[in-house]
Amino acid sequence: VRYYKLAILWQAFYSLLAIIFYPRFLKTEIPQRITGSLLIDKMVRLTKGGDHSMYILGGGKGVATAVKSELEKRYPQALIVGSRGGRLAKEGMKEKFCEAVNKVSPDILIVGLGAPQQEEWIFSNMDKMPSVKIAVGVGGALDFLAKSRKRAPKWMREKGLEWLFRLFSEPKRLPRIKNATFKFIKLVVKTKMVDW
Repeated sequence: VRYYKLAILWQAFYSLLAIIFYPRFLKTEIPQRITGSLLIDKMVRLTKGGDHSMYILGGGKGVATAVKSELEKRYPQALIVGSRGGRLAKEGMKEKFCEAVNKVSPDILIVGLGAPQQEEWIFSNMDKMPSVKIAVGVGGALDFLAKSRKRAPKWMREKGLEWLFRLFSEPKRLPRIKNATFKFIKLVVKTKMVDW
């Protein structure tokens, strides 16, 4: 048992060193990073022929409407049937979101409610929206498209440092970044050790 624990620790340490000193190591596994902004761009192209329709949900006040306008400017033939802003924290919003989506029956639903709320909302409400074939959580991408938040410079995005830019521009994200890095790695190592 002791040998296995040491082996797991070595594997975690080796992986960390490989990521730091040989980042191309990752590119053999993950060839391309797909951000929420890029995903929205790809999805809206599916609506250009009129075969599919899209609905934009979430974001702060005026964000969803601004995103809809921006996408319609970029893609005049896009079929974006509606948008609704709001946050889940408000009473009764879960039901209101479903009602708004069902009124226009879109095929594609873009959800920007922040993680993990957007994924939980999609999971628990997908069966209540029969027309929706694809629902995607895009996090802060709606804010970037609406230009209500500044995106990291291109060089930071290319180097995988967008999280650092967002940490400095939004210090309240520190606990979330801590959970996504240190706590997650610790949990993975701990789980591996229990398995062995």
